[in-house]
Amino acid sequence: MPTTQHAEIERKFDVAQATAVPDLRGVHGIAGLGAPTTFRLTAAYLDTAGLDLARRHITLRRREGGADAGWHLKVESGRDERTEHRCPLGVSESVPEGLSDLIRGVVRDRPLDLVARLHTRRTETPLLDRAGDVLALLCDDEVEAETYAPDPTTAGRGDPVHESTMRWREWEIELVGGDRSLLAAAARVLLAAGAHPGVSPSKLAHALADRLPEPEAHVAHDPKTMSTAALLRRRLVRQLLALEVQDRAFRAGEPTAVHQMRIATRRLRSALATFAPALLDGTTERYREDLRWLGLTLGAARDAEVLHARLRAELATLPPDEVVGPVADRIDRSFEQEYAAGRREALEALTSPRYYRLLDDLEACAHDLPIGPSGAHRATETVPELLRRDADRFTRAAAQVAHATDRAVRDTALHETRKKAKRLRYLAETAVPVYGKRAKRVVRRAKRVQETLGIHQDAVVARERLAHVAAQAKEAGEDTSTYERLQALETAAALRAEAAYDAVLPDLYRGALPRLSRG
Repeated sequence: MPTTQHAEIERKFDVAQATAVPDLRGVHGIAGLGAPTTFRLTAAYLDTAGLDLARRHITLRRREGGADAGWHLKVESGRDERTEHRCPLGVSESVPEGLSDLIRGVVRDRPLDLVARLHTRRTETPLLDRAGDVLALLCDDEVEAETYAPDPTTAGRGDPVHESTMRWREWEIELVGGDRSLLAAAARVLLAAGAHPGVSPSKLAHALADRLPEPEAHVAHDPKTMSTAALLRRRLVRQLLALEVQDRAFRAGEPTAVHQMRIATRRLRSALATFAPALLDGTTERYREDLRWLGLTLGAARDAEVLHARLRAELATLPPDEVVGPVADRIDRSFEQEYAAGRREALEALTSPRYYRLLDDLEACAHDLPIGPSGAHRATETVPELLRRDADRFTRAAAQVAHATDRAVRDTALHETRKKAKRLRYLAETAVPVYGKRAKRVVRRAKRVQETLGIHQDAVVARERLAHVAAQAKEAGEDTSTYERLQALETAAALRAEAAYDAVLPDLYRGALPRLSRG
């Protein structure tokens, strides 16, 4: 079933039953009011028994009545803003596949049940500008919510148990053609009329408030006393969130999502590896291996995408008389097939029990870290030693580059050095809450080394792949001179990257890294 998507920018207000709706004419360009329309809306909200969606401020509902009846999946995407994915109602009450796929990284293989049914009497008033165009919609909602507790013995198969009924009134202002300044100006008038800022991000959250955890208060850790475990937990929680967000984006087909998802995977794996001395022996080795599997699976599609774009861009730089034969078509066919196969493999992996259990395990690990004795120590005591370890790994890898005389050995050593620079960069990122600007300087310098060597590795891989494509062309009786020209360009790019690496390498050893390693 096809889905549509749009951004919803709105602000909610809690209001008493007797409070009168103020006149918003004259507020930030509001010149008039359209005729009020009253709707009767009924919405059934689905979630897992553990409210996995609601805990992440995601709502999935089937709404009847009003102008936008249908299936709605709403995800927070910024301040006062949510992205809404829609599907028509259809004849079935099952969640449309186009929506269920988007939340698979959160729901995983757990069943969805009815958790609430909301009946809303909505009076909707358009707020108009001088030309009669709609700037925003003011909604006065009287809500009755029935909540349900799924029976764990029949989850996904039986009727949930009615739990409670509650009633309240709220106002919403949703932007249509107006801007956020209008939203802020109208909010001031509504608050002055007796409304209060909405305490819940959605009607569902209001209804389920007793079953949802309290929002975590932001804890301002003192960098001098922050524990190693707290620092690692912060990193794991943030990267797990990034992984979930990019999982949804990848399933939706967003072009950069697979790359960002692989980065989050690598950061999680790197954190567990680097902080292993602070954890109980062997407790996270399986997670690291599964993250490695996930990263490799995601990499097939991404690598094909990057190489394809690189080679087509280089081909476009050649004079027409140097492009002999169907080079572009052969490159396109090779990498488009590879990308499609890689994406299929990735989607299969993302719907596998192995992936779902990995996410479950990482969440449990982040919530209850299996810390060893040093995990309780201050981060200022443990991070310098961890930095020294990763810096030593990088130094040993860089030494292999310096001593390599064979080209293939040197290319391999440069690739290993890149991986060690990336691990050092990720540790410095993790240490930013403790060391601030000093850690950020290490991040920037390690990133320059990593990116420079990334350019080198891309050139090496592209050269190898061109040789493979050229062999196919030769077998088909085609001229291979263009492929040889492209290989020469990649060789030159690799040499330039090596020279750039030699130039940026000394900066990594200056100042910030030695000071951080000393503590």
